Amino acid sequence: LSNVRFGNGRTDYKGHQEYYRGQQQENQLSTMSDFDNFSDFHSFAIGNTAIFRHKFKKKGRNFAASFGYNVNNSDGNNIQQSRNRFFRTSQTTPDSVINIHQTNDTKSLRNQIKSSLLYIEPLSKKFFLESFYNYSLKTDDVDRDVFDVKEAGREMNLNLSRYYKNKTTYNRLGTTLRYSHKGFNVSAGLGGQEIKMNGDFAVNQSDLIRTNINRKFFNWTPNFSLNFDLKNNRYLYGSYNVSVQEPNIRDLQPIVDNSNPLYIRVGNPNLVPTLTHNGNLGFNYFNPGSFIQMFFGVYYSKYQNQVIYSQTVSENLVTTTMATNISGGNSMSVYGNYGFPIVKTKSNLNLNASYNRNNNLTNINGLLNETNTNGYNMGVRLDYTPSDKFTIYTNANWNINDTKYSISTGQNQKIVNSFYGAEMNIKMPKEIYFNSRFNYNSYVNKRFGFDQSMPILNLSVYKTMLKSKKGEIRLSAFDVFNKNRGISQMAYGNVVSQEQVRTLARYFMLSFTYNMRGVNNSVRRKGYGF
Repeated sequence: LSNVRFGNGRTDYKGHQEYYRGQQQENQLSTMSDFDNFSDFHSFAIGNTAIFRHKFKKKGRNFAASFGYNVNNSDGNNIQQSRNRFFRTSQTTPDSVINIHQTNDTKSLRNQIKSSLLYIEPLSKKFFLESFYNYSLKTDDVDRDVFDVKEAGREMNLNLSRYYKNKTTYNRLGTTLRYSHKGFNVSAGLGGQEIKMNGDFAVNQSDLIRTNINRKFFNWTPNFSLNFDLKNNRYLYGSYNVSVQEPNIRDLQPIVDNSNPLYIRVGNPNLVPTLTHNGNLGFNYFNPGSFIQMFFGVYYSKYQNQVIYSQTVSENLVTTTMATNISGGNSMSVYGNYGFPIVKTKSNLNLNASYNRNNNLTNINGLLNETNTNGYNMGVRLDYTPSDKFTIYTNANWNINDTKYSISTGQNQKIVNSFYGAEMNIKMPKEIYFNSRFNYNSYVNKRFGFDQSMPILNLSVYKTMLKSKKGEIRLSAFDVFNKNRGISQMAYGNVVSQEQVRTLARYFMLSFTYNMRGVNNSVRRKGYGF
């Protein structure tokens, strides 16, 4: 199997940002910035995968092998211009101004070879031994030249320019013993994983002075899983495993990214892999006679050497962030779902709820900030499908995120997102269909006085035609009330994000679809509707 992708694109970004200091009631302007950035990129990627499977004469004995080769090549040019004004003694006249006008030429080439082997040997009718081996070799070659644009011409910025070459070798070998008998399946195994990272860095490719990095990491990766058929369509399952995640290539590169001069990113080639201990336990039930279904469970993860983004905030509120390792973060989730028919085959009700807790650690100006986020999610769905000519689907969801910080408790906040939706489908004579979808979304954060809502209504009428209903003509109206503003808000780590972006609001579309297999129109959704 092979696939090839080509990409070309241009991006213009203009922005205005203002930063304030002090409490909400007495905010004082600290920084004002205007951006005018442009980027032009070209990319090429190819992926190749081959798989071989073989079954031996002995029942249960199997062998499988896979091989992959991927190439990603990109070439980009960026122009960064910004005017940054810093206010300390006056709210009208800046104390200092920093203007940035730079060009950034970046060439990046990644090659990756990966393969896997799996061998299953039946020890008896109940016991099976599974052995595996995984291998990966990844090379990254990045050449980033940054120039300051001045009246006399371009001058290379030696602090921001970098040539980077890195090779990552991954080996994982292990075995698992599995027991299977009368619906009871349990397995336990152990693997050894080694990651080698070799790299060298310089200001540019022709520089004779290089910084070399040669690092090796070895970790044991145990795993355990349980699947138990309790009969009568009841199932109990659980697992535990340790996963290893190598650092992101962007975080490893010793590069200063100042595309946003108020939020500067600095690479850290000394990062180590993150170990995550994962555990889960759950239960499923479905009654095919009454159509009652339920499932619930719990997840837990604990992080060792987790990659966090330590921050240093200057008196001008310029944030410099660097990826570092820390241990102690964790996350937990409890969820449940219950669904049943009010009237069989015509009306179904589904209820769901979940609780999430995340504990994140971040260093801010040398102090450890602990962020605890409690998330509460509730939802209900009611479907009414009395016939093949008329259906209604309704749903409501409420998401509450309560975030608290250990350093600055005055920033504690509660984010409330609510979503309500309804969809109606009608089949009319002569294969004409009508569809309407209405969504009402609400976003509230009292800490910042944020309270926005969006009613979105989409309508369409369509008709099937041609032999075997292979054609469909459709007239659609999107966002009839012209209210779409692309709102989102969230809190994670020590970051609060509220975003409103310009989106394609009200518009109309006339379309024609031709399907060689034929169009199978139905006002009913596939599945039971849960």
